[in-house]
Amino acid sequence: MQPGEDAKGRIRCGIPLTSRRSSAEKKLAGSIKGDVKRKNLSRRDGRGFLGIEPSLGSAYRWRGRAGDCEDSVEPLGGTTLPVVARAAADAGIGWVVLNRDIDYATQIRQIRNVPVFSITSNHEEIGRIQGRQFTALLPNGGSVLYIEGPSTNSGVPQRAAGMYETKPANIWVRVLRGDFTTESAQHAVQAWLRLSTSTQTQIDLIGSQNDAMALGVRKAFQELPKTEQTRRWLSLPYTGVDGLPQGGQKWVREGLLTATVVSPTNTGLAIEMLIKAVQSNISPSGQTLTTPSSYPSLEVLAARGR
Repeated sequence: MQPGEDAKGRIRCGIPLTSRRSSAEKKLAGSIKGDVKRKNLSRRDGRGFLGIEPSLGSAYRWRGRAGDCEDSVEPLGGTTLPVVARAAADAGIGWVVLNRDIDYATQIRQIRNVPVFSITSNHEEIGRIQGRQFTALLPNGGSVLYIEGPSTNSGVPQRAAGMYETKPANIWVRVLRGDFTTESAQHAVQAWLRLSTSTQTQIDLIGSQNDAMALGVRKAFQELPKTEQTRRWLSLPYTGVDGLPQGGQKWVREGLLTATVVSPTNTGLAIEMLIKAVQSNISPSGQTLTTPSSYPSLEVLAARGR
């Protein structure tokens, strides 16, 4: 029996997922279903994807087989579970963390012959692309109302740092705080609008660290009395991040957003890398970053900003 195999010779791979509860968790489940469908892992001939099912109310558990690989996907919350990861490796179970940085992969891989790695979005590059979008849409400079995610999320300061790196000095940023939900951004803007300084602030563009918060900002302005100022708020460029085909990309096509940064989903990539690692007995590097892109392209946005 090889490392990482069970008594029947099937490969055991644990894929813990981070997620928020309620709507975000449902989106995560949908993303997993989409990845599996695209990779033809649907159940057939006794092999393939076995299904996503609710477990413990709002938590989701995924159990499936891709070829000879048995996987389990669990929501993590805010921790990367280092103790559990070491226990899994001791039992010969591969361990992949999505959307979190981990600092224990190298140490475990030195003593256990199992794949242990993380796959996460390149948050700094996401921020750099968003800064370039601001530049394209505001060629003469201006002010951005920028909605950040929660300070407890490590990707938030990385996205902000990337944005500040590429935006020019003649674009000023006014920061509000949300928690990656539509409602949080709506409430943050409503609180800001109650300040007398908000009426004295010239805003030329809305930038959000995800697409949902960009829609929350728009919703806050939509609920204002129909005045010339309200019409101006709603006519501004709105930009976000995530760019799901039926989310941010669709909202751009519908005119709700001007642009988004597409951050590729990583569940399917995790499955592929796990299968390759256990079949070749060669583990990938400790961290893999996905490659984001602008939607629409920066050239299209620059033409709009002229």
